[in-house]
Amino acid sequence: MSIRRHITIIVIAIIFITCMPIVRTAVVFFHPEVVSNSYLFFFPSVFSILVGAGLIYSIINVVKKARKNIRERYESDMLEKTYKNIVEDSGVCSIIIDNHSIIKFISKNLERLSGYSPTELIGVELYKTLPSAYREQVSKIVSRIFSGNDYDETIQVQVYTKERVDKWVSCRLYAVKDNAGNISQVQMMVWDIDKEKKMQLELEQTEQDKKAQQLMLQTIIDYCPVIIYMKNMKGEFVLTNSRMKNLAGLTAGTESPVSGRMNNRSEKNKLYEEYDRKVMQEKRMVTFEDEFVHRNGHSTNYYLMKFPIFDQDGELEYICTFSTDISSLKKSERLMLEAKKEAEQAKEAQEIFMANMSHEIRTPMNGILGMSNLLMSTSLNDEQKDFMQAIQESAKNLLAIINDLLDFSKIKSGKFHLESTEFKPRQTIKKAMYPLLFRANEKKIPLKSLVDTSVPEILLGDPLRLQQVIINLVGNAVKFTDDGYVEVKIYPYSREGNKILLNIDVVDTGIGIPADKLDNIFESYTQTDTNISRIYGGTGLGLAIVKQLVELQNGTVSVKSKLGEGSTFTVQIPYLVRETYSDNTGETDETTEKENMLKDIKVLVAEDNIINQKVVQKTLMRQNATVEIVSNGQLAVDRLSVADFDIILMDIQMPEMDGYTATKHIRTVMHKNTPIVAMTADAITGEADKCIEVGMNGYISKPFDANDLYNKILELVG
Repeated sequence: MSIRRHITIIVIAIIFITCMPIVRTAVVFFHPEVVSNSYLFFFPSVFSILVGAGLIYSIINVVKKARKNIRERYESDMLEKTYKNIVEDSGVCSIIIDNHSIIKFISKNLERLSGYSPTELIGVELYKTLPSAYREQVSKIVSRIFSGNDYDETIQVQVYTKERVDKWVSCRLYAVKDNAGNISQVQMMVWDIDKEKKMQLELEQTEQDKKAQQLMLQTIIDYCPVIIYMKNMKGEFVLTNSRMKNLAGLTAGTESPVSGRMNNRSEKNKLYEEYDRKVMQEKRMVTFEDEFVHRNGHSTNYYLMKFPIFDQDGELEYICTFSTDISSLKKSERLMLEAKKEAEQAKEAQEIFMANMSHEIRTPMNGILGMSNLLMSTSLNDEQKDFMQAIQESAKNLLAIINDLLDFSKIKSGKFHLESTEFKPRQTIKKAMYPLLFRANEKKIPLKSLVDTSVPEILLGDPLRLQQVIINLVGNAVKFTDDGYVEVKIYPYSREGNKILLNIDVVDTGIGIPADKLDNIFESYTQTDTNISRIYGGTGLGLAIVKQLVELQNGTVSVKSKLGEGSTFTVQIPYLVRETYSDNTGETDETTEKENMLKDIKVLVAEDNIINQKVVQKTLMRQNATVEIVSNGQLAVDRLSVADFDIILMDIQMPEMDGYTATKHIRTVMHKNTPIVAMTADAITGEADKCIEVGMNGYISKPFDANDLYNKILELVG
């Protein structure tokens, strides 16, 4: 029974007890006869006693109930206070709003979260405390709760702080009902997650950046024109580009695409595993080439680079492979090899042609010049001498053209070798100028040579090529000068220690060169006018050969010219200066032909050409040599087996047995050391070396000079 009912009973009892004496007195006063009736007086008394007892009982119960309620209220207040302290001391804030979203209550600890005190926010619309991005979301949740729908989710939103800094919080909303069970308010439990949320967002941003970088990297490697893949230490693929996927149709973690798609799978596995082991052991990049055979039978050549990738601790973590398609390169390489082979064959054919041409032209030229020389030594009248000189001059001109062609061919083929020997520059220049004096005298023009006194007496270089350069330049100057003079000036351009830059100026007053032709005057087969070759002759190779000879010696050549006034060609060639002259220079003074130079010397001549047989025989016999002629190498071998000779003059190209074979037989089978001199019309570079290799002792080129032949024989016979 409640306290209210007890109080009602007590009030009724008190009224009854209070009114009972009054009623009894009134009854006695108005009805005295009742007094004599004891029953009537006993009943009210008893009833009063019972009412009084009930009153006392009710009072006692009221007191008990009151004390109990006071105790329960105290305990409730204490519990509420404890809970409030716990809530406010915790990181969870409580906010209560009404159905208009007006804040009605805020726990004090919200001030730690936002900087606002409860008094500053109570009465403020909730949404004004939120950034606009979250207002609609929270509004929908609040409306849903007030509509009676269940809501059991935690949301993350940002709230304004007093410093106007957005702070992340977690928020959970609950419906608050009144006594009638109607939703009258919404309670929001809010706690600070700003640090955790920002860290999460940074991690998410980092992850997004990482994914973006990975996507960018993947895009880059997908568009790379090479196959790229990377494997971990388990052999699993962790990265592949589109070319690799197209090639093998794999994804990360699949088996080796190379082993799975190539012929001789086990062998290929072993090959690639061996290279992987090499990378792991040596921890460096390895490269190799391989051929990939596709399912359709088409093959692709690849150049592969395998290299290690290490972790932060320096431990090997991945093996990356770049594979470049070199099929086109291989094809080009094959084509280049084929082209090289064809070029070498063409070059060889050219050399054979030049050797044959040299032999076929020089052989009759040797007869013409040899016979004309022999004829000039006989008694001739003036007219006959005139004719013979014309024949010799024409033959020499033809020989000069042949020599130009051969020299040009040798330079182009790269078989032109320079000598490095000591020589006397003044003597070399004199030799070069001597035959040109006759041409100048014929044209009645002065040919002067001026050698500066500061030019050293002895130089180290190639005297023959210097002589050839001077002959070509001065020969050109004489040829193209009809009036005036030709002058050669030689002096040191500079000198440092034992190094000297020798300067050669060839000046003429000839026809000159047009200004527009100066740039290409040193090109092959170039002449300033098509009429030049008809008027003056020549091949147009002279200046080209000069330029190449000079550049082979690390020198330079240039020209200054004015049409109709003449030209000046300047050559500069570096040489080394020598103070003393050694004995093995190979340079000798010109020998004047004497009588009986070869007396008592027995010479065996192996020559198949009848004219040349006569030329050699008559030339040698003129110096009282004993000469025996055979027409091929076999006959020479046969003759040597029955007779001894002091020296053998051996032609190279002969029927039955050539000169090389005959020489080898003489040296290796017959074991004879008789000096052998090659007499050949093959003026090709390397011919002299080949002669020495097979055992010959010297080399004379046809057409030969009689004095050169005499000197060579005397040198070898002694």
